Amino acid sequence: MNKPRILLGHLNSMGDCLFATVIARQIKEVDYPNCHLTWAVNSKCKQAILYNPYINEIWEIPTERALTNLEEWNSFVAEAENRKVNGDYDLVFLTQIIGENWLNYDGGIRSSTYNNYPREITVSHQPIIRLSEKEVENVRRFAEKHRLAEYGRVILVECAPDSFAAALNPQSAYEFASGITFENGNIAVILSSNKQIESAQSNIIDASELSFRENAELTKYCDLFVGCASGISWLTTTDWAKKLNMVLVINQHHTVLASMVYDHKYLNLPTEHIIEIKNDAEAIKKLKDCVGVILTADFAAARSRFNERIKLINYHFIFYQFELALEKSDIGRFFPALKRVVKRNGGQIICTPQFIKTVCFLQLKFIKKLLKFTGGKKKTGLAKQNKQAK
Repeated sequence: MNKPRILLGHLNSMGDCLFATVIARQIKEVDYPNCHLTWAVNSKCKQAILYNPYINEIWEIPTERALTNLEEWNSFVAEAENRKVNGDYDLVFLTQIIGENWLNYDGGIRSSTYNNYPREITVSHQPIIRLSEKEVENVRRFAEKHRLAEYGRVILVECAPDSFAAALNPQSAYEFASGITFENGNIAVILSSNKQIESAQSNIIDASELSFRENAELTKYCDLFVGCASGISWLTTTDWAKKLNMVLVINQHHTVLASMVYDHKYLNLPTEHIIEIKNDAEAIKKLKDCVGVILTADFAAARSRFNERIKLINYHFIFYQFELALEKSDIGRFFPALKRVVKRNGGQIICTPQFIKTVCFLQLKFIKKLLKFTGGKKKTGLAKQNKQAK
């Protein structure tokens, strides 16, 4: 019997692709263990899945964009469907949160990615990445060049994420690092970004020469991680990286909530090693004070003082789900989506002002659409009657 040929379509982004590596493992280990698995990914995010032991083949989609837009996605989907018709694939799973897949969005990125796969995830939730010997050696040389072993503490800082704006941009991250290293002596801060950051201090280190992937190996030379729940934050949770205590600055007003605690609690994963701070006007000051307590006291003390509860407060995606259902002339698809959001976030969200406002607006919009539709039918009927009368 021929091995089933399966296509997994998840084009971006870095962190989202890491989540989808769990689905690749589910496919290869549990659901279709003898299959030939091809992963379609855009050229900007290919490095997130290189050397993955659960992938047999990579279909690279050329792009100049960090994030695939809807036009590119639809073009890819059409090509994937054609290849399936031509016999290249027996099954196609499209797991990226884009287009119609937004109807499976429940407020969390990872859980929604899982929702886009038709079977339950039973394997470990830990994302998978594999580095080459050359990449490991590159990081070793980087650590040696900057004498990381000579510092009492090494802090890895993620800045300038491509997928959303955050308080930890290159400039603010450098200012944060300058304050920390000045006040705490034998400390090195590594600024990890895809953009070069000029530094006048030897213990504030620009890591833009390293690839995204190589940060997984770099964690093994570090003692603390500071980030904003973008790609590198999730890279530190992979099976290759060293588990680090971390402080994350989270934008809870963003369309997509990136809170790691929100994600981990839903999946029953540990959160004691994570401190989350709201991305507000005081974010960098709070971050500096928090890390100061970690360095002078301990992580637990800092967590009890600075950790903030990040909640889902932006329900704008529900508007998009509603519009999608209307666009497909199938309003019935909206209600399972809404039910999924309530199930994911608990019944108490129904009582929040933001959720109530969203639902009331949707009801009003639906009534207007309905009146417009029925009014149009009525006018059409009257027009026919008038024509017949003439």
